[in-house]
Amino acid sequence: MIRLSSFLGLMCLAWEGLVSTVAMGCSSCGSGASDPIILFPNENYKLYLGSSIQERIRNIDTNGNVHGTSGIDSKVVNTISGAIRLMGSQASLSLTANTMENRSKDQHRSGLGDPLLALRYNIVNQSFERPEIPQVQYLLSHKFASGDSIHGSSNSEMLDIFTSGFDETAMGFDIWFGMWPVKFGTTLQYSYTHADFKSGRNLDPGDRWTWISTVGSVYENKFKLITGAIVNKYGDLKEYGDLINNSDRYDRSWFLTFETLSLATANIRLNMVQQGLWDSKNSTNSINYTIAVMKGFL
Repeated sequence: MIRLSSFLGLMCLAWEGLVSTVAMGCSSCGSGASDPIILFPNENYKLYLGSSIQERIRNIDTNGNVHGTSGIDSKVVNTISGAIRLMGSQASLSLTANTMENRSKDQHRSGLGDPLLALRYNIVNQSFERPEIPQVQYLLSHKFASGDSIHGSSNSEMLDIFTSGFDETAMGFDIWFGMWPVKFGTTLQYSYTHADFKSGRNLDPGDRWTWISTVGSVYENKFKLITGAIVNKYGDLKEYGDLINNSDRYDRSWFLTFETLSLATANIRLNMVQQGLWDSKNSTNSINYTIAVMKGFL
C-alpha cells in the first residue's frame, strides 16, 4: 500500500530540475478522471495494468458536511485497459475493464465494474515550429452499466455496490499546451446519463459536467510530473421526470501524477487523488492511490 509520506517524497524528488523536452500526454492523462490510457505518436497499441486503493471514505451531505460511513472503509480496484490506433490515423480506441473489492471492518465483497469504450481523435497536432498552438483532442466514450448497483443491494453494509447502475455517454475536448517549458491544459466533458427503471421506478441520476485543469513538466523525455484540479457537477436526480429537491451533486478534487516515459520494458504511473476537498455536496471524501504499468507497441 502506498502511503502519503512516501508518495509525496517521491513526487518532490522528481520535481527537482524539471525542464521541457518532448511533449507527451494530454490534459486529462493521468488525472484519474478519464480513460486511463493514451497512445503516444510512435505507438500503435498500448496495454495498461493498474491497481488502486481508496481509503478514508466519508460521505458529504447536502450542506457540505463530512460524515463517516456505516459500512465501506476502503475499496481496491484492479484495472486493465488496451488501446489501438485506428488505421494509422489520428484516432485511437480503448477498452477498459476492472474488478472491485469493497471492504469494511468485518467483511468484504468483490465484483465487476462497468466497462468503458473510449475514442480519442486529434483535431489539432502540436508542432515545435508553432508551440503556441495546442494539441486538441475530441473525446467520445460510453460506459456500459453491467455491475451491481445500489438498486439491487442486499448487503447490510452495502458492500455489494460496484457501479451507479446507469449507462453513460460522454463527449468533450482536451486542450494541451505541451511545447512549453511548463505544460498546461484543460479538459471539458459532458456526460449524458441514460435513465432506466430501477426497483420499479423510472430514475434519471442527472447528467454531469467534468472540468480538468492540469499543469506540469517533462524531464528530458524520461518522466513527467503533473498536478491539477478536477471538478464534477451533476444535475438533479429525477423520478418519472420530476426533480428531487437537493439531489444535485458537486465534487471537487486534486490530483498529483508521476509517470515515466521511455523505459525499455514498460512505463510506470503513480497517481494520488484527494476527492471532495472543498465546496462539495452529496458526494464522497476520500484519498486514492494508484500504481500502473503501461507498455506501448509500434
